[in-house]
Amino acid sequence: MKIKKYESDQYAGTLESSMEFSEGMNVVLGDNEAGKSTMISAIYNALLTPYRIDKRKNRDFISKYFPASGAGNIDVSVSFEADGRDYKITKEWSKDSGGTASFTDWNKTRLKGPEAENRLKEVLSYGQAFYDNLVFGRQDNRESVLDWCFSFFSADDDNEVREALSRAVSAAGGISRDRIVNEIKNRMEAMSGHWDFHADRPENNRGIDNPWKQSVGSILRSYYEYRKELKSFTDLESTEQRVKDLENELSVLTNRIDKKEKERTAFNSQHAEVTNKNRTEELVRHIDKELKDTAAIRDIWTTVENAISTAKKLIALREEKNSRAVLSRLEAELAERANAEEKLEKITENMRGCENIEADYKKAEKAFMSIEKAKATLNAAGLTAEIRMQPPYKSKISGADGNVIEVADTAIEQLDGYIHVDIQGVAEFSVYPSELDIKALKETIHFNEDVSESILAAYNAADLADLETKRDQARQYKNEEVLLKASLKGMRNRDEIDADIAKVTVDENVSVPEDIDEQIRLFVVSNRASSLEGVLGAAETEMKRFRERFTSAEEAGKRYDELAAQAEEHRKQLDGLKDIRSMSDEEFNAGLSAVEKEIEGLRILYDEKRDERSVNISRISDQSDPEEIKERAQELKKKWESQKQTYLNYGTILKDIEELSAEQDSGMGEFLDKFNSYLSIISNSQMKSDPADELDIVSGRNRISDKILLSAGSRNTLILAFRLALIDTFYPQGGGLIVLDDDLLDLDPGRRKAASELLADFSERNQVIFTTCDPSIADLLGGNRIDLQSTV
Repeated sequence: MKIKKYESDQYAGTLESSMEFSEGMNVVLGDNEAGKSTMISAIYNALLTPYRIDKRKNRDFISKYFPASGAGNIDVSVSFEADGRDYKITKEWSKDSGGTASFTDWNKTRLKGPEAENRLKEVLSYGQAFYDNLVFGRQDNRESVLDWCFSFFSADDDNEVREALSRAVSAAGGISRDRIVNEIKNRMEAMSGHWDFHADRPENNRGIDNPWKQSVGSILRSYYEYRKELKSFTDLESTEQRVKDLENELSVLTNRIDKKEKERTAFNSQHAEVTNKNRTEELVRHIDKELKDTAAIRDIWTTVENAISTAKKLIALREEKNSRAVLSRLEAELAERANAEEKLEKITENMRGCENIEADYKKAEKAFMSIEKAKATLNAAGLTAEIRMQPPYKSKISGADGNVIEVADTAIEQLDGYIHVDIQGVAEFSVYPSELDIKALKETIHFNEDVSESILAAYNAADLADLETKRDQARQYKNEEVLLKASLKGMRNRDEIDADIAKVTVDENVSVPEDIDEQIRLFVVSNRASSLEGVLGAAETEMKRFRERFTSAEEAGKRYDELAAQAEEHRKQLDGLKDIRSMSDEEFNAGLSAVEKEIEGLRILYDEKRDERSVNISRISDQSDPEEIKERAQELKKKWESQKQTYLNYGTILKDIEELSAEQDSGMGEFLDKFNSYLSIISNSQMKSDPADELDIVSGRNRISDKILLSAGSRNTLILAFRLALIDTFYPQGGGLIVLDDDLLDLDPGRRKAASELLADFSERNQVIFTTCDPSIADLLGGNRIDLQSTV
């Protein structure tokens, strides 16, 4: 089973409540009195409390959950899942024994009234004790849960349905067949006390006027309840007839009183002129007071209007000034970003084509070094050439550097390690040291010269030094680019700034005085306030008071004139009444007393009859509608007949005990293992159970068989382990539900942590709804957290 949603229009003093739950762990966090327990009780009552209640039998329910005053109805709606299907139950309870129930089945079929409640019981599967003690182990029910835990191991469970007996025995486990037989016999004995099965009536035919009071069985109790409700129905019919008779008598008395009232009115008319004079004098006093108040409103109306107008104008000017300041700051921010973007764009343009300058510079530098090295090698092997030419012959001499010298007669040249002589038309030869590879050196020089010239040309550099200058410039641009990008990253983008600018409203047509702040200060001081808003609020409050009476100062003036005219008219009336002589008090009082005495006697009799009628109506109200009482009598009759049938069923169950023996033994071992495991986990191995016969708790070296000896923390530890183990037993595949109301509060930190981990694991298979006022407990549990301040 899983609770999905809880809703209520009115319940226990709360209005418009709604809360949704998820699978697994749900933690409802809220302060004390925030409504956590109220929410749990609402879900519980929607599922398990009948929609029809009785003022007498359900007084506790009414006092707890109905408003102290006001509406006489409360309602709850719960959406839940069971066996993989979605359902919804809605109940409304009424103090007047009305109420409704609506059940939406998984196939969208809607049932109402008793059919809705019967279908809900079928879907819930288990009995009241299961949900009271296992699912909803609330704080106000915790002591009974502990009792149920101890008695559970003594076979004192409360399942009476034959189909559920096997499951209950398996869950309780260890209960011998003889003990089950004895338990059923005990129950049959508890049901049969003082009931005559042969005559199908109480022994000696003792009815509700002379009932059996000792050793009364449940069958006889059900019979008495049925007969008592039936008697209530006949008594109610008699009471209703008496009410009708009393209403006729009251009608006659009302007529007699009316006649006497008319006599008193006629007598009082003689005294009317005196009364009229007194009333006119009082009216004149009232008009004079209203005249004074109206004059005050008329005189200061314009002043208050001016104060409102000036305050609004100054507020608008102040807001305009502030808006312009904001706009100026935003525009400066936008200009700063635009400037940075422009600089970055220029740097990017300057760096275009220089992306590889660092590598190219190194390559050029390396080429120049190779050229120098090759030339240095040639220079180290220097040669001297002396050539004499006979006319008309000429020769051309070239060295390793490629420079050509033309010789016509005699030349002596110092060349670098290589000589090439070209005697035109005669001979051509080269001279160089044998240890040098002149060809390779020349190729090196030529290759590196091509490389360096290509790089210098690419960057339009005159030489290596010029290229180095350009490289340093590129480095500087790169650094500036990094700084600008970092600066832009710290700035807001244009869209954000433009969006903020778009939000600022500035009216250029408005002229804001430079001394606006001083004007505001002087205006506020002159009105004896602390702020413009204070002046405006006070003036608008005053004007609201004026307008509640008048629409304008002119209307107030007109009203003043009307009142003045009325006052004058009433004073003229008083002048006309000044000669009126009243009858003597003795004459008036004597005549009036005689009439009043008769009226009083009639009213006393009327009140007696009315009170008798009210008492009878109250009896009718307390007993609800006759048809409802009749219907309850029929239901109690069915209950009485069901009790008798249950007694017969128990006899049948005794015959079936042998067939259930194997099923009784199957669940005990697994349940005890889980119970002991959970008890050990929560108590950090300090507690274990030994339910050989009765439930004994072993805590440290102590053996505890009486719940009174348990501490608060140990009680909660025991209850929690017991409830979790039983729910696991009833829902071995998961899909169960447990509602916990601050059950970790009395546990020490170690047990609290261990219990939280166990609940987290348990919530992976079942739904957990945990209410707490302690945020630290909520943090330990995790899951879906619901803050009551934002949900209820």
